[in-house]
Amino acid sequence: MNRLTITPMLVSSMTLWSAATLAETPPLSRDALVRCAEQVQLLRSDAPRLTQTSVVYEQRRQAINQRSAQLKTLRDNVSPDDLAAGLAIKQQLDEHRDQTISFNAQVEQLKRDLVQINAVKQDYDRNCSRRSYRGSDFQTLSAEQQAAMRAGLSGIAVPYLDPSATPPGPAR
Repeated sequence: MNRLTITPMLVSSMTLWSAATLAETPPLSRDALVRCAEQVQLLRSDAPRLTQTSVVYEQRRQAINQRSAQLKTLRDNVSPDDLAAGLAIKQQLDEHRDQTISFNAQVEQLKRDLVQINAVKQDYDRNCSRRSYRGSDFQTLSAEQQAAMRAGLSGIAVPYLDPSATPPGPAR
């Protein structure tokens, strides 16, 4: 047998195994189905909101970093003899530092929210995705839960933390 013949046979065997494994998995219980529907509802509502918040925060981060650079340039170019200008720049730097600290606290909350929604997504993938359920259990769900289960996670992108992103820092 040549290699090209073995590969399709292996894929075919794996497909049969996967189908057999899925057939052995019992359908979701009603409670599990409700939990899955609630997870879909949460993911469908929170994922787009968190994605949008991430975009807005990235724009704010860039603006803060740009302002930090501007203030640093101003500070570095002020004459040591110009006390009024020096005090004005120090006040701007202090305000900017406070705004940056506040923004970083908001980013930390967003990070916690992203960790939570990713835990929900992983739980959904592990316990709900590609699982069957009884039609009679489905009929007991609310209309919103039924709609969520019909829609699933199609078209939903769950945001995650970018480990390479760095928080903004105030100009020093």
